[in-house]
Amino acid sequence: MSTVLVIDDTVDCLEPLARLLRKDGHTVQCAANGREGLARLIRFQPDVIVLDMMMPVMDGVTFLEAMRCNAAWRDVRVIVFTGCSDALPAARLAELGVGEVFLKASTDFQRLLRVLS
Repeated sequence: MSTVLVIDDTVDCLEPLARLLRKDGHTVQCAANGREGLARLIRFQPDVIVLDMMMPVMDGVTFLEAMRCNAAWRDVRVIVFTGCSDALPAARLAELGVGEVFLKASTDFQRLLRVLS
């Protein structure tokens, strides 16, 4: 299974998602915003990041821009998990290396688990 960094400021989303991923066999670390996520990357090299876009302190776009500037993190796979369907145009997300986008309200969690495997 993979190592996953989940970055989301909403505890009601972060904790259940982390539990689901752990139950599926993944190693999971969590961060409450992009700045905390960058700090976690220094000590934890995930295979994939599950990222919310709208967060205080540092939002998802700013996190992605900072992350992609670091050669060690440039190729880490990112999946957006957001409550906002128009968070960013698909072309910009692709430029930032986002592979998949899941909307929180309508996520097929079995599909999410398949994408992470």
